[in-house]
Amino acid sequence: MGFARFVAFRYLVISWLSLAAVRVAAQEQLSGTVVDESGSALPRAAVMLVDQGDAEVATTFTDLHGAFRFLRSCDRCTVIVSLAGFNPARSAVSTDSPSTVTLTVAPVRESRRGPPAHRRG
Repeated sequence: MGFARFVAFRYLVISWLSLAAVRVAAQEQLSGTVVDESGSALPRAAVMLVDQGDAEVATTFTDLHGAFRFLRSCDRCTVIVSLAGFNPARSAVSTDSPSTVTLTVAPVRESRRGPPAHRRG
C-alpha cells in the first residue's frame, strides 16, 4: 500500500503544478483591439510593446478583427500602434483587462513640385 500512496501523491503534486503553470501562463497576457474613430476594427496594424524607457519589448500585427496579443507580462509597458493613413497612437496596457486603441485618420499632405526635368526649358 505504501507504493500506491507514493504514486498517488506524486500524481497529485504533478497535476497541481501543471494546473498552476497553466494558470500563471493565462495571466501573463497583454491584449487589446485597434479600432478607427467609428469603432471599426483595423486589421494589419503594427503593434509595438515598449517598456518605460521606450525600448522595444515585442512587436506583432492585429488580426482581421483588429485584435492583438502578447503572451507575456510587462510592468508599466505601453503599446505604440501604427497603420498607413492613420496617426500613430500610444496606450498603456495591462494584464488586468484588454485595451482598446483608437487610431485617427492622418491628414492628407500634398506637395507641389515643378515640372519633370525633361520638360524644363
